[in-house]
Amino acid sequence: MNLRPLAVIAAALAVGVAACGGGGGSASPGPQPQPSPGGSSRPAGNGDVFHYGGTLTQTFWRPSQPGPSNAPSPEPTSTANWSVDNVATVKTGRTFHGLAGLTDFNYNETDTGLQTIVTLTDDYLSFPASGTGPLNEIGLSSIDSNFVSRDILLGAGDGQIDILPEMTGAQWANTAAQVSTETDPDGQTIARTTNADGSYAEADSFPDGTTATAVQNSDASGSYKVLQGSSLETDYTYTAPSGGNLTITVTEPQVSPAPSPVVFTVPDWLPPGGLASDSFSDSGPATIPAACGVPKSIGASGTHIVETRSLVDAIFGSVDAATVDTYVAQGRGVACIVSHDVVTSYYDFTGQNGLAFFSGQPVQYTTLDATQGLKTESLLAVATIRPAVLVRGGAAWLRIRMRMRAARGFHDFSRGFRDLRSVPKLMSRRNAALTLVRPI
Repeated sequence: MNLRPLAVIAAALAVGVAACGGGGGSASPGPQPQPSPGGSSRPAGNGDVFHYGGTLTQTFWRPSQPGPSNAPSPEPTSTANWSVDNVATVKTGRTFHGLAGLTDFNYNETDTGLQTIVTLTDDYLSFPASGTGPLNEIGLSSIDSNFVSRDILLGAGDGQIDILPEMTGAQWANTAAQVSTETDPDGQTIARTTNADGSYAEADSFPDGTTATAVQNSDASGSYKVLQGSSLETDYTYTAPSGGNLTITVTEPQVSPAPSPVVFTVPDWLPPGGLASDSFSDSGPATIPAACGVPKSIGASGTHIVETRSLVDAIFGSVDAATVDTYVAQGRGVACIVSHDVVTSYYDFTGQNGLAFFSGQPVQYTTLDATQGLKTESLLAVATIRPAVLVRGGAAWLRIRMRMRAARGFHDFSRGFRDLRSVPKLMSRRNAALTLVRPI
């Protein structure tokens, strides 16, 4: 599973050169798959350049929320539009985390909207030696113009983006296994190791020198320990769902005498099906959507590959559900990608609802719709067996910002937890500091 922040993850295509590297999901042949006519590989040798353009629309709104009578009214839907310009340059024979012989798709993406964000990404792929078998993404590293950086190494069973040659009806799935690090320019870092089933262990550090650790177990139980080692340390302990409810217990281990724990009983909001899923299917030939803006010279139809993925975070209280539609034009490679991603947040650390921050019902929906289409390409060389381009992008920095602010919200909220014990009312003075509400 690719758990990257709102990246438009292409289910790419192609026959390839031999390479080292792990990754790869489980594959099943599906209902009598048939090879795509003529194949869909596109030359993409060292130094080749592919230019994509498109749009990104971000929408968020907060529904009516529980809490005191003076809780804020629901906000109207807010929408921000961005233009996306993405140039991919192919670099072969690269090494990432000690894995050699990889193909690097180097992306220079500019997202223009409320502000202009430039993101440089190196995305590393491994191709089957024989040209037949799984095409795997190994991982990526990136940095944007706000100096927010990421490094992601996908684990065993994760990262498969295609089966070569492409066949109508083919199906496969990825796990959630990966190791990721995110760093903010103010010094905040998030380092997470995610297991195949979506459980994880995380270590956070903050600019004030404090640290936090989060653990999510396979049954959705876990913990988050904030401001560790300080007199303000606050520990949140989560039980697995039982009897239609979740229980969250908050303690202050550094306080003496120890105050009584605060216990929240929350309706079970966790969706069925586990913590993580990521499945692909090859639907065969389809018309490329007009919104992609693909020139007629590139093609009007292509092989349609559908990805459906979901990620549940029981500790930070969110469900991320996405679909990605990739269109692979015969002889051209990835011609268009259309993605729809919805993040539903169940926990609110803004202080706007007094003690109702663990409500067990949605407090915010954030939707990102992205479209990228191939506009031009510059090929420096031609070969009959070469990889085709993998398109990524679509404002990954938005997800990073949401994730880091969720951790910061927990951190800041815990600093004021003692006030909340004795004053269970709105804390308007905290609204500006705790910014989980708005990802931007």
